[in-house]
Amino acid sequence: MLNTKRILINYKQSRSSNLEIIARIEKILLANVRRDREYKMPQGYISWETLSKIVTVGLVTSKECGLSVPGFVHSYRMSSWFVGDYPIYCIKPEILDAFDNTNVLEKPGILANWQPSMPYFVLTFPKKRCIEVPDGGKLDYLVIYCGGESARTLKYCSSELQPFFSKYERYIQIAGVDSRETVWMSGTAVERDGKLIHDGGDCGTDALSPTDRAFINRLRNLAIGATLAIEYTPELLSDVSAQETRNKGFNKPTDCNPSIVRYPRWLGENYQRKVCSEQSDIHASPHSHWRRGHWRNLEAGDGKRWKENRKLWIEPVFVGN
Repeated sequence: MLNTKRILINYKQSRSSNLEIIARIEKILLANVRRDREYKMPQGYISWETLSKIVTVGLVTSKECGLSVPGFVHSYRMSSWFVGDYPIYCIKPEILDAFDNTNVLEKPGILANWQPSMPYFVLTFPKKRCIEVPDGGKLDYLVIYCGGESARTLKYCSSELQPFFSKYERYIQIAGVDSRETVWMSGTAVERDGKLIHDGGDCGTDALSPTDRAFINRLRNLAIGATLAIEYTPELLSDVSAQETRNKGFNKPTDCNPSIVRYPRWLGENYQRKVCSEQSDIHASPHSHWRRGHWRNLEAGDGKRWKENRKLWIEPVFVGN
């Protein structure tokens, strides 16, 4: 349940340079990862060449006893996502803005009786709109865990992932490594009534500044918003087509067996933000701004429109003069 930032390997090196070192050291394991899975990623998003190296690092380090909490969480979650063959979602810039302007953390009751349909997914951000982090790096993906732990041990090659448990039945945990090799991790427990439990403490090698805490809250809000959208707004989801994926360099069509090819899904491919123009001379806003959105529970019952409980996204509106 901890809010954490820490340096993974060497702050003075970039993530890409450290991944190259790992790729040389663990080339056999990396080859196995790429032989088992081939994601065709759309242009403008993190490549499978990079993600497969991150998975390899996770598989190697998730069994290291001396790894700190945030490093272990990232390695364990990334490895479990890969071994379980769970999906990737590529979020579009317009809906990323909308999620940033939707209150989720301030209305936790929306998660009352929430039952996730899948335990893991990876959320990737467009490179032109990568998440700017406080230390100057950029975050282009998050691995998101949502649910309760399974009791089974996961095995891959020589790696064995022992299950670990939270005392809470439902739990949302996020982790990602930015371009400057900083691990960002946060966990939030969800009680049956939707109450969010988040202690906000430090457990990394670096103490969290107020700016760090605000950033982590943004990631938490974004992750929960994306989770709700994936569960309850199927109209926002669509498949990435072969024509939209990169087709040169690492991912040439002849490089892999078609049976191992995976395509990510779009989150908000055709989403258009809602815009309102305020023309009132009395109440006109002096500046363009967002009218924040929220989620609403729609209860089922006799005489009501819904036959079962539903969750409805009241979208934010961009107000311009």
